[in-house]
Amino acid sequence: MMYYKLSHVDRELDSPEQRICEDIPKLCTGMSNLSQEWVVSLVDTVFYSYRLKSYMGTHGYSLAILAYVFGVGGTTAALAPPFGRLFKKQA
Repeated sequence: MMYYKLSHVDRELDSPEQRICEDIPKLCTGMSNLSQEWVVSLVDTVFYSYRLKSYMGTHGYSLAILAYVFGVGGTTAALAPPFGRLFKKQA
Protein backbone atom coordinates (compact mmCIF):
# COMPACT_ATOMS: atom_id res chain seq x y z
CA MET A 1 0.00 0.00 0.00
CA MET A 2 2.77 2.45 0.89
CA TYR A 3 4.64 1.62 -2.31
CA TYR A 4 1.54 2.42 -4.35
CA LYS A 5 1.07 5.74 -2.56
CA LEU A 6 4.70 6.71 -3.04
CA SER A 7 4.95 5.69 -6.66
CA HIS A 8 1.54 6.77 -8.00
CA VAL A 9 0.05 9.37 -5.66
CA ASP A 10 3.03 11.24 -4.24
CA ARG A 11 5.53 11.48 -7.07
CA GLU A 12 8.14 13.53 -5.19
CA LEU A 13 10.37 10.50 -4.60
CA ASP A 14 12.37 9.23 -7.54
CA SER A 15 12.69 5.58 -6.49
CA PRO A 16 10.25 4.58 -3.73
CA GLU A 17 11.19 0.88 -3.75
CA GLN A 18 14.81 1.78 -2.99
CA ARG A 19 13.77 4.12 -0.18
CA ILE A 20 11.54 1.46 1.35
CA CYS A 21 14.32 -1.16 1.12
CA GLU A 22 16.78 1.22 2.77
CA ASP A 23 14.39 2.13 5.58
CA ILE A 24 13.58 -1.44 6.65
CA PRO A 25 17.06 -2.21 8.09
CA LYS A 26 17.06 1.17 9.86
CA LEU A 27 13.66 0.38 11.37
CA CYS A 28 14.76 -3.08 12.50
CA THR A 29 17.98 -1.75 14.04
CA GLY A 30 16.11 1.01 15.85
CA MET A 31 13.45 -1.35 17.19
CA SER A 32 16.13 -3.81 18.31
CA ASN A 33 18.01 -1.11 20.22
CA LEU A 34 14.82 0.23 21.76
CA SER A 35 13.60 -3.19 22.90
CA GLN A 36 17.05 -4.00 24.27
CA GLU A 37 17.03 -0.81 26.35
CA TRP A 38 13.51 -1.56 27.65
CA VAL A 39 14.42 -5.11 28.63
CA VAL A 40 17.56 -3.97 30.45
CA SER A 41 15.58 -1.29 32.31
CA LEU A 42 12.88 -3.77 33.27
CA VAL A 43 15.38 -6.37 34.50
CA ASP A 44 17.25 -3.71 36.50
CA THR A 45 14.01 -2.54 38.12
CA VAL A 46 12.90 -6.05 39.01
CA PHE A 47 16.34 -6.94 40.39
CA TYR A 48 16.50 -3.70 42.40
CA SER A 49 13.03 -4.35 43.81
CA TYR A 50 13.90 -7.92 44.75
CA ARG A 51 17.16 -6.93 46.45
CA LEU A 52 15.45 -4.07 48.26
CA LYS A 53 12.73 -6.39 49.56
CA SER A 54 15.28 -8.98 50.67
CA TYR A 55 17.28 -6.36 52.60
CA MET A 56 14.32 -4.67 54.23
CA GLY A 57 12.08 -7.63 54.89
CA THR A 58 8.33 -7.18 54.79
CA HIS A 59 8.26 -3.60 56.06
CA GLY A 60 6.45 -0.90 54.16
CA TYR A 61 9.74 0.86 53.48
CA SER A 62 10.43 -1.16 50.36
CA LEU A 63 7.11 -0.15 48.80
CA ALA A 64 7.70 3.49 49.69
CA ILE A 65 11.16 3.51 48.13
CA LEU A 66 9.92 1.66 45.06
CA ALA A 67 7.05 4.16 44.70
CA TYR A 68 9.61 6.96 45.01
CA VAL A 69 11.77 5.45 42.25
CA PHE A 70 8.81 5.06 39.89
CA GLY A 71 7.46 8.49 40.81
CA VAL A 72 10.75 10.22 40.10
CA GLY A 73 11.11 8.29 36.84
CA GLY A 74 7.62 9.26 35.72
CA THR A 75 8.11 12.89 36.71
CA THR A 76 11.42 13.04 34.86
CA ALA A 77 9.85 11.53 31.76
CA ALA A 78 6.91 13.94 31.92
CA LEU A 79 9.02 17.07 32.45
CA ALA A 80 11.89 16.27 30.09
CA PRO A 81 11.98 18.23 26.84
CA PRO A 82 10.96 16.37 23.66
CA PHE A 83 14.46 15.33 22.63
CA GLY A 84 13.23 13.50 19.52
CA ARG A 85 11.60 16.61 18.06
CA LEU A 86 14.54 18.79 19.07
CA PHE A 87 16.99 16.43 17.38
CA LYS A 88 14.83 16.30 14.25
CA LYS A 89 14.63 20.10 14.19
CA GLN A 90 18.39 20.39 14.56
CA ALA A 91 19.14 17.93 11.74
